Amino acid sequence: MRATMPILLFALFSFAAQAQKADPGKSKGESDPALKALGALSAAQMYSQYVLIGVTADAYANKVYEPKQVQEMINEARGIMANVSKNLTAVGKDGSIVQNDRVFIMRIQSVFQLLDKQANALVAFTQDDNSDNRAAFEAARKSSWDAISGVLGIGKKGTTKK
Repeated sequence: MRATMPILLFALFSFAAQAQKADPGKSKGESDPALKALGALSAAQMYSQYVLIGVTADAYANKVYEPKQVQEMINEARGIMANVSKNLTAVGKDGSIVQNDRVFIMRIQSVFQLLDKQANALVAFTQDDNSDNRAAFEAARKSSWDAISGVLGIGKKGTTKK
């Protein structure tokens, strides 16, 4: 994890910069530190939720957690993601947000939707530990990571894209 921290920090700052450089001179993010912070916090939240779901799944697979514990943790995480997404919707509807920033917010929200599917797949797996549910979780995990790595600009193995 220590080796990925500089990459994550780079991605967070790149994320905030991406939100503002799409339309130089027009992006509110360029002059609005709150919008920059929103971008960085959203990136951190996406990455953290992905890690939380994955670590929880791994812990369950290694019999560290019982199904009920996993379901409670994941449902709490889902509530947090829903709240973030709801607030991002409100920001996206703000008339002063330019189109490029609105599109970027929609990309973030699509990642949260994929993370929610991943979380649902984990809950289903804890309710019925079969190969179909396992495969569904792994497919959702991959889809989430592909979307996150695309938004954050990091590679498949946690390296920055070139």
